[in-house]
Amino acid sequence: MDKRKRGKDDETGGYKRVRIDLESLPAHLTSISQMFGGVELSSDTKTTLCETIASSREKLVNGDPVDGVDILKKGIFSLHCAPDVVFKFSDGDGLELRSRWHRAMQSFASIHKQPKFDSLVFPRQTLFELQVNGKEGIVIAEERLPLANNYLVHKQRYESLGSRLEPALRNLTKFIVLSGFSRVEFKTIPILHKQELEPGANPKIGLVNLGSCGGIHGEHARKTYHDAFFGNGQTSRGLFRCIAPEHFAVVKSEASKHKVTFNEKMYFDARKVRRDDLEEARHNLELASENDAYENRAKSIFEAVATALSVAIPPTLEIITNRLDALDEKQQLFMATRWFRVRSIDQPDLILRGVMVLDPENRSRAALSMSIQGSIASSLADTTSLRRHLGHFCCMDLINREHTPEETDYPFIQGDDLPAVGRLKDARYLHQLMGSL
Repeated sequence: MDKRKRGKDDETGGYKRVRIDLESLPAHLTSISQMFGGVELSSDTKTTLCETIASSREKLVNGDPVDGVDILKKGIFSLHCAPDVVFKFSDGDGLELRSRWHRAMQSFASIHKQPKFDSLVFPRQTLFELQVNGKEGIVIAEERLPLANNYLVHKQRYESLGSRLEPALRNLTKFIVLSGFSRVEFKTIPILHKQELEPGANPKIGLVNLGSCGGIHGEHARKTYHDAFFGNGQTSRGLFRCIAPEHFAVVKSEASKHKVTFNEKMYFDARKVRRDDLEEARHNLELASENDAYENRAKSIFEAVATALSVAIPPTLEIITNRLDALDEKQQLFMATRWFRVRSIDQPDLILRGVMVLDPENRSRAALSMSIQGSIASSLADTTSLRRHLGHFCCMDLINREHTPEETDYPFIQGDDLPAVGRLKDARYLHQLMGSL
């Protein structure tokens, strides 16, 4: 990516219009607007972008795999030839993407005359109109910030950096108040690792998804600030659910400087909930480190499956378990789980693989998702009895390895809703987690 340049756009919030005709394609790429200096694309990148959209427009919109492309989400991707840029693409007039851009521009306008936000990093962005093969589209090219992809890394940093994080939290709180940035969760306020957090260096927070800005005037302000600081259980976790309890006073003090105050009961309740969350996470982490507890339960699961398949329980099993840290974003709960794999050394055709959560209170099995793999898996006729034995919180895949995935429908047996152990409500989350291993 070219070196960052700042021009008049950054002063005024206006835009420049530049038309670029790509001779090799029936395409027109028009730069409509820029923020924070904008992203400059090389001619090769522009050509590849147009070629990719021309040949794979529908796949990009649907989030399907495309050669030479890393699909991040539906309509969001990066090109292998330009890994430092994230592209957001919308077909047709792109009203939703234009609306998001407009809200981001409003946040840009609200801060560009303010004193510098030294501890915040804003990704450079450029809005393009695109015409390829007679079809219109909207593309936002956004600088990819240097951050860890695993948001658990940022969660741990927010909890462990102590007073070093205070300048960045003051900047972030001020930005939220001025811009209405309301979708606050670990992945939208990541702590950058470029400076490796050397002793004495103040961490910096990157801002992702500026399209969630706005709504700071009139009757909308209360909801905007509630979502930003306390969360709404859906699109925003809330800043108070991301930071350590010792940082609550820092955020409250900075917000009050800008005439935003919090309901005292909600504030103290949120601090108590955050303390309880961290204590629960600590207990879960301790439990997930107890390898023997998980091995014993993995062994008992294998024995139950072998009995259900009318297979002799082998004398020797190969059992592998490892800790798997996971954050259920929808449930807003941190869990420490372990994945496991169990197979018989004498009968390698039967393999269990899955994810398990234990209850920290009594070490019992709280949730389980697993696959039963092997040519004999399809002979499991009575899944109800097995699930009753394992617990109604279990979900399973039966995978007959004599067939290819294209030839076989994999039965999915979903358990009933889980008991409120660790506030995990549905085993489907563990099943999705298992599928990502």
